[in-house]
Amino acid sequence: MQQRAYRSAVALILVFVAASILTGRRTSKQHVFTGTVREWNPGESITIAGEQTDSFGSLGFIVRLPRNTRYEGADMIGVGSHVTIWYRGVGESHAVADKVRVNGPSIRRMPFR
Repeated sequence: MQQRAYRSAVALILVFVAASILTGRRTSKQHVFTGTVREWNPGESITIAGEQTDSFGSLGFIVRLPRNTRYEGADMIGVGSHVTIWYRGVGESHAVADKVRVNGPSIRRMPFR
């Protein structure tokens, strides 16, 4: 009887661990935003302006850049670059980039990392 209760408890714990691993990092829906780089801090954040942000008189859309962010054309990122960012929302108001692709050249290039 004790062994049966023990096995049930272990199985329940394993189910919770597996569920948390499977739902881990990708719990929020991925979004895509395309615009022009207004500010770029390699490895920290990128600020992008697009039609959506400009219409509200905003300074831009700020996205954090974690270490695991993938880049296409990273050597061309700079102020004035036209980029597309795949990001997800984390928390209430934080956007975290999964991928950044450069679609056009920059006005001023900055060194990458």
